[in-house]
Amino acid sequence: MAATFYDFRRRTTTVLSALLFFAVLAFGATDPWAFAVVACTMFVLAAAWAVRIVRQPYPAAFSWFYAPLAAVAGAGLIQMTLDRTASSYRTAGELGWWLVYCTFFALLLNVLGDISLRRDVQRRLAYLGGLVSFAAILQWVFSPQAAYGLRRAPGADLFGPFVDAETFAFLIELVFPSALLLAFRDSERKLSLFASCTAMVAAIGVSGSLVGQGLLALEFLVTLVAATYLAARTMSRRTWRPQSLLTALGAIAIAVVLFVGLSSDVRQRLTQGFEPVDTPGVFVLTRSDVLRTSWQLFQQQPTLGHGLGAFGPAFSSAVPRQDGFHWEHGHNDPVELAVEIGLAGIVAQALMLALILLAARGREMRAWVGLVMPLAVVWGHSWVRSPLRTPALVLVALTVLALLAARSDRSARTAAQA
Repeated sequence: MAATFYDFRRRTTTVLSALLFFAVLAFGATDPWAFAVVACTMFVLAAAWAVRIVRQPYPAAFSWFYAPLAAVAGAGLIQMTLDRTASSYRTAGELGWWLVYCTFFALLLNVLGDISLRRDVQRRLAYLGGLVSFAAILQWVFSPQAAYGLRRAPGADLFGPFVDAETFAFLIELVFPSALLLAFRDSERKLSLFASCTAMVAAIGVSGSLVGQGLLALEFLVTLVAATYLAARTMSRRTWRPQSLLTALGAIAIAVVLFVGLSSDVRQRLTQGFEPVDTPGVFVLTRSDVLRTSWQLFQQQPTLGHGLGAFGPAFSSAVPRQDGFHWEHGHNDPVELAVEIGLAGIVAQALMLALILLAARGREMRAWVGLVMPLAVVWGHSWVRSPLRTPALVLVALTVLALLAARSDRSARTAAQA
């Protein structure tokens, strides 16, 4: 008996979830071999969907969220076609990843029309965060210089499968709010979900990332207040008021203490050099210098940019040479994307933010807290780091975005049972 479309979507969800776990655990999918595994799996899965739709027509999901992703990929394709890039090799590699991102997001939107599959994906994200956090704590205790006790990265400050604690913090910022809300809501898996949330908090606590700790404190505060408010709907007014007041006051006190300490760290980051250089006479750039140079690069090529993924070569040509120092990215994704693809990068980001707000309009508080807030926090954090340079983080962010963008479609559900 042939599988129904629901079975087909459920199996697709399982494959996509497994691919997400693989990408995160395979050092963020930053190595060529990891890209090969992810890309081949994605395109084989897309081909299977194409064959299935030809054999049995299915109402494919449409979303305006395709537009900003296609804009970035399209800009890279135009640059390659016109040979308008500082590094054709890097642009080709980055374009390959963006095609994977577009395919991954399109498949997710087509499988998340069913609410049961959406809940499965949310649980898996929560367990992914807990698993990676547990592995990171073990690595921090037993082998701080080697990922999984096997792989060393000279010059890097490894934490879990990622190159540093800041990169790890992005993953937790994306999955923690939804996991905590789900833990309060899912009575059957409450213990395991709370265990995952506890592991995430503990991992961020030992990571040494002050920005990550501060942002997680913010997410924890907002999520806890939201969960308390939602719980009030099923509790008596008399019982809820004291609990909600104490919860809010305690959470606010913790957040204030953390953010007072965090503010000094942020000010220091804006003025400090990226790497200590002991060589006399070597000029060390600060973040302000990087922003000024990036603005000059944008003015040189405002229309098409310097090449998708080619920020490193473009930036190196505009700054004095530094011994033992090579710029691969600017630790500022919004600015870096504008330098790489010009106006298309600015338009794509503005359009994405607008679409997120439109998709969240009229949605319940859970969507705002569990989906919109993580995306906003990560976008804000990306102004001082570069999560786009870790493909696994982009895939996780696209999963959160797909959960927000997916809508239950009656015709799709009818076709799925055929």
